[in-house]
Amino acid sequence: MTVGFHALRKILVAASARSIYRADDAVAGALWEHALATALAADELSRAAGEAPGGEGFIAGLLHDVGRLVFH
Repeated sequence: MTVGFHALRKILVAASARSIYRADDAVAGALWEHALATALAADELSRAAGEAPGGEGFIAGLLHDVGRLVFH
């Protein structure tokens, strides 16, 4: 109740996505930092457009470069 549904959703999606990026790989770490920064930027743009925080914009930003990780 204290965190709120949207914040909890954002935390859970980020934690789940983080698990696919290897911590001991510098390239994977850079890809994770980029994905998280993009997710936060997309979330801010979504909020400016009147959407709820932690919604589809955040998730889309977080997962937008998963293909790069697969190719890596």
